[in-house]
Amino acid sequence: MATRSKSTRKYGSAADRAKAGAAVAGPQGGSGTMFKNLGDGTEFFNVDIPKGKTEVKYTLRLLPYIVSDPKHPDGQNIAPEGELWYKRPFKRVRQVGVDKKSYISPLSIGKACPINEYYIKAKADPSIPDTEANKFKAQDCVMYNVQVIEKGEPGPIMFWWFSYACFEKRLKKELLDPDNDQYATFMDLVGGYDLRVRFQKEQFAGNDYSNADSISFVERDDIDESILDEVINLDDVLVIKSYDELNNIFLEVDSGEEAEEEPEEKPAKQTRQRKTAKPEPEPEEDEGTGDDVPLNVGEEEEDNEPECPHDLTFAVDFNSKKICRKCEIKDDCEEAFDALPEDGDEKEKDPEPEPTQTRNKKTTKPKGDCPHGFVFAVDCDKHKQCDVCKVWDSCMEAQEKL
Repeated sequence: MATRSKSTRKYGSAADRAKAGAAVAGPQGGSGTMFKNLGDGTEFFNVDIPKGKTEVKYTLRLLPYIVSDPKHPDGQNIAPEGELWYKRPFKRVRQVGVDKKSYISPLSIGKACPINEYYIKAKADPSIPDTEANKFKAQDCVMYNVQVIEKGEPGPIMFWWFSYACFEKRLKKELLDPDNDQYATFMDLVGGYDLRVRFQKEQFAGNDYSNADSISFVERDDIDESILDEVINLDDVLVIKSYDELNNIFLEVDSGEEAEEEPEEKPAKQTRQRKTAKPEPEPEEDEGTGDDVPLNVGEEEEDNEPECPHDLTFAVDFNSKKICRKCEIKDDCEEAFDALPEDGDEKEKDPEPEPTQTRNKKTTKPKGDCPHGFVFAVDCDKHKQCDVCKVWDSCMEAQEKL
């Protein structure tokens, strides 16, 4: 039986903040390119579904850390500076540059991202298929301090990052269930709970990926506050390159060179190709896998995915049209989109010229005002407030005309 003691902690209970955080709508590399300050010997947790199995179960303990960022992405009402919180969301861009590495998008801290700007331009260009434009969309991820509980004993503190759609989204759903109100304290040192999580091997287009399809709460012993000296400060681990640095990597330009401006050149078209065989992927050394990349990329595509009710392509056309906003299968489509495989390493023969990315130059300002203080049209669908915005339709329509 778990031991329950009276609370002596210096920090406020996170119960209300956890419920509030769950109610907020979800967001729409190589070694050293994403994380820093993890400390020597830091272990990474990766979901490992045994060969021949379709699922795996873990008992996980998500440990809180002391928030040090006054501009934490979850907001000061949910993750105030100096209080305890259990996660840090971020955005990453994939398959960037000649080395096809992953990088943290500056969008993670509210700054402009050249790849996101390219994505907006590509989406607005009728000559570029949505399937090609969407590959430049930043992926929503979340990082945690976690312990795996085996035979009732916690293992070492590990660093874990994972696709938002494949874990955190499910956890929010459980926290919003009225029957689970008592579990809102799950991350508290005193009176907290462990998570019993079942990860299912799911498939899209013949490729496997791990998805948390079941989460329950398990009573645990209270945790001594000294553990806060051992956890990783999640606010201090992201490697975020400057706009120009990331732009040069994206365009495969040496740091001492400047990208030539070619405003009329159309982006090089790249497609996801079906393959009958694949080379063994090289793991991202020291940075974990995130487990959001399908396990076996390259198998024959199967026609087992749901059909889009609006005659679009399920997953690949996610959020590409206005009708997607109110679609009854939007959540399933978003999860499948996040699980799409990345392009292979092989380059097509006779490739078109590489795209040249420059900062957006606006000749006319879109007409309209954002009620949330963002840039009308330009920032459409980039913030959580967009999900409930009353001017979303006109904002999206204006963005499509940029």
